[in-house]
Amino acid sequence: MIMTKKIIKKILSYFFLGLRAGLGLFFRARSWRPVWLYLNRYSRALYQRNRRPLNPVQHRLMEDLKRDGIAAVALSELFPGENVFAELRSYTDRLIDQAETKTNKEFLRFLWDATPVLELDNPFVRLSLRDKILDIVNAYMDLAAHFYYLTLNVTMPVPEGSQAVQSQRWHRDPEDKRMCKVFLYLTDVDEGAGPFPYVRGSQYGGKWGRLFPQQPPAGCYPPAGAIERIVPSSDIHVGTARAGTLIFCDTSGLHRGGYATQRERVMFTGGYCSSASPWPLRFKYPENSDEELKRLNFDPVQRHALQYDQSAFVRLAFKKIKKGFKYG
Repeated sequence: MIMTKKIIKKILSYFFLGLRAGLGLFFRARSWRPVWLYLNRYSRALYQRNRRPLNPVQHRLMEDLKRDGIAAVALSELFPGENVFAELRSYTDRLIDQAETKTNKEFLRFLWDATPVLELDNPFVRLSLRDKILDIVNAYMDLAAHFYYLTLNVTMPVPEGSQAVQSQRWHRDPEDKRMCKVFLYLTDVDEGAGPFPYVRGSQYGGKWGRLFPQQPPAGCYPPAGAIERIVPSSDIHVGTARAGTLIFCDTSGLHRGGYATQRERVMFTGGYCSSASPWPLRFKYPENSDEELKRLNFDPVQRHALQYDQSAFVRLAFKKIKKGFKYG
């Protein structure tokens, strides 16, 4: 009996090792540049047909992204004459008392579900789909990107000297060869409130792009202290900023999550990737998606960002199957 358990345990360990290796090969194959370009052929064509000229602020952010992998701007500068931040802050204040730990990241509290419903009247969703933001993301990626992830969190302080764990460590996200996330500080973030550190030039094609490369599907976590020993401090963006600062960042580059030691940090995160990414959606569509999209009259780039046209086809197929629809 004991021998049987050992054999089963060994078979399972080999199975999971093989599964991990297979997933890694699958991710790497999709990241190989000729394959990546082919899988994104429609997204690239859609972007070229619908691209809009960037204003000076957008152009600066796009150039910073291409050079450093990270760029930052005040919402008031990106949306002059609009009181965008006040609405977002008011919305957050109404939910802040509901923040709960919902994953194994004990230092992170969620104001939404870990996999939230994509409510199209949510001001953070509307922000993520604004032309001025999508145009920067798409210009950086040179294609029409998919919006796949959103979360609103409170980063809780940990005792001074606590070991950095999980996303608090230096790492690369594994979702795509080139990707972009936006981070909006809802509170002032200084050294004690968990700023967002990033190695400038660690994105694909950058100066440090080959340092501790991605190891999908698990990402890459360099040994403790390795980044500081190799990368000069001048190439490390610290990430302190005032409330209302919006950060664009290619998180396939080396970065760390919030490591707060003195004050809470409240931050929104939205994620964009390409059609080549095999990463699943990290949100759920509401039941009234069709009606809402018709009401909002989204353009082709926004619909593509929501991956809604593809998802609608999948939902329709499942409905047909449930009703006994026979293909052919």
